Formats: sequence, structure tokens, C-alpha cells
Amino acid sequence: MKEDGFYGRIEKEYVFYTGVQSPTKEILEQRLGEAFRRIGLKFKLVYTGSAQRALIMANEDGDGDATRVPGIKQIVPKGTENLIQIPEVIGAIKFYVFTKGTVSSVKGYNSLENFRNGFRVGVKILEKNVPRERIILPDADRLFQMLDAGRLDTVIERVYIADKILKENHYSGIKRLNPALIDLPTYSLIHKKHFLLAPEVAKALKEMKSDGTFEKIEKEVLREFNLN
Repeated sequence: MKEDGFYGRIEKEYVFYTGVQSPTKEILEQRLGEAFRRIGLKFKLVYTGSAQRALIMANEDGDGDATRVPGIKQIVPKGTENLIQIPEVIGAIKFYVFTKGTVSSVKGYNSLENFRNGFRVGVKILEKNVPRERIILPDADRLFQMLDAGRLDTVIERVYIADKILKENHYSGIKRLNPALIDLPTYSLIHKKHFLLAPEVAKALKEMKSDGTFEKIEKEVLREFNLN
């Protein structure tokens, strides 16, 4: 077994990175952890505090990145040159615009042009598309503090992360604008040195969807955070 690499594969702990905050982080951790368990491998998710840092670490010497939009390799070609997409959806990226009344509706990126917009570092699709005045910080909590204080007109954030922050801080007057600004499936990326694992992990994720485990994980995590 040592000669053919099988022993090393079993013993290795595969480390993926993410800059996504709770509770989405826990959903990803449990889904990927279960997928790797089903193919007999160890898995660990490391939170970096920054989506940009997570991608750098995964691309340079890690084993993978937990969740990215489908076009990330076109958006950041050099920063993903060592990563390949696992061909099964790991989740959905739904970014909504949150406001305290300055903005009444959102119809695409151009409708944000005359406002002070805030979002987290490393969200490449927002960095590429949100126009004009932008405040980009590593911490979503700080962005919502600025929104509450009137120093921002909008915060653009993933729905579960925003819901958790709003609930914990008892902010009043901050509302979510519908529909979502971004609503896309997301995929995990795995380092090309492990390319043979990509279809195996994808198969495990597909099985989890069929037997209900995939959806069950999300519901249980949201229940733990009192967001169901």
C-alpha cells in the first residue's frame, strides 16, 4: 500500500480553506466533512477570516477552497491556476442588499451607483461589479455597524451571515431588499495535485442529496443558530 500511494492517501488530512463566516462556514464544513468521510478520507476546514486569503492559501499549498462561484477561474485566473472545480454543487451564494432606508429597491449593480456600498474583502464578483463608492472590509460585523450608524447606505452580504449578525446585535430599521443581487450555485475547488479525488467527492455529494443528508445538514446548522 505504501508503494502505490494508497496508505498516504488514507492517512492524510485534507485541509480546505474558507473566508465565509458562520453559519455558512458550518454548513460547508459538515457537508464536505461527510463527503470525505464517505470516501474514507479525513477532512478539515480552516477559517482564514478572509475569502481572498483562503483562495491564496488553497491555490499555493493547501488542498482546496470550500466554496466559490462558477466563474471564479475566469474572474481570478492566476489566483486559481492550481485549483480545479469539484463538479457537484456544494451550496448557493445568495447576496442581498441590506439598507436602513436610503435605498428603496435594487435592480442590478448599476442601481447601486449613487450609494456608499459595503462588502467583505475577497468577494471577487462584488469587487468586479459594484460601482463607485465602496467600503471593503474583512469583517461583516463592522460593515453592519457602519450601516446602522449611517456611514454606509448599503451592505451586500450572504443571507445567513447577515441574518445572524442582525439577530445577535438587535439592529432595528435594517431591511433586506428583494430579490437577491446574486443568486448562484457554488462549487468547492480542489488542488490539481488531488485531481483524481474530484469525481469521488462529487459522487459523495450527489449521494448526500439523494438520501437527504445534504439538506438535513443545512437545516440542523440553522436550527443551532436559531435561524430556522
